[in-house]
Amino acid sequence: MTRRWYLLLLGAAVLGFGIYAYETAKPWVHPIKQADAVRLAALENKAAPQLVPAAEEPTPTQEWFGDAQAVDGDTLAFDGHEVHLWAVDAPELDQTCERAGKPWRCGDFAKAELEKLIGGRTVACRGEGPEQNAEHPTVLCFVRTARCAQDEACQTSLGSLNLAMVKRGAAMDIEGHFGEIEDDAQQARAGLWASSFKPPWEWRGVEAGH
Repeated sequence: MTRRWYLLLLGAAVLGFGIYAYETAKPWVHPIKQADAVRLAALENKAAPQLVPAAEEPTPTQEWFGDAQAVDGDTLAFDGHEVHLWAVDAPELDQTCERAGKPWRCGDFAKAELEKLIGGRTVACRGEGPEQNAEHPTVLCFVRTARCAQDEACQTSLGSLNLAMVKRGAAMDIEGHFGEIEDDAQQARAGLWASSFKPPWEWRGVEAGH
């Protein structure tokens, strides 16, 4: 194989991986846009919209839409059912880090950052990741940029909550989907990166050994 053909194949492989990573990190259909379509169609038909499946035990393909509460830095609750932000890991609620030589409740910080990002607005999530189960679904989530009238579609942020938490230094990338965003957060010493800390998975391992 000539060097030229080798470079062409290498370029095609890099391009293919880039497209795959982008399509994986973004939903095929924006969850909020899809929910808006259901809601507006229901209004036209004078019927109540069914934006969230009513199954008592959600299936791996279920989507979540509505009011959500931050349980911790990478977990949301919809009507009591918990879902976990895909591809990121945040400090546990009782985890402490060290900042300026003093203990710092970084777990509380991560939860507070997720609450700020939601800001009382509607949240839409869909199952994401190769392995899904009804008990511990991993999701990609978005929020509305502002409240809107009942009979109109709403504007949304292009960035996911998952990405925003990494960007703020409130969660860590664990699968490589937000690697560049995490590098930027480290350089800016955002959030966790302005402190000394154990990655959440290491901290959990230490705590489990006690």
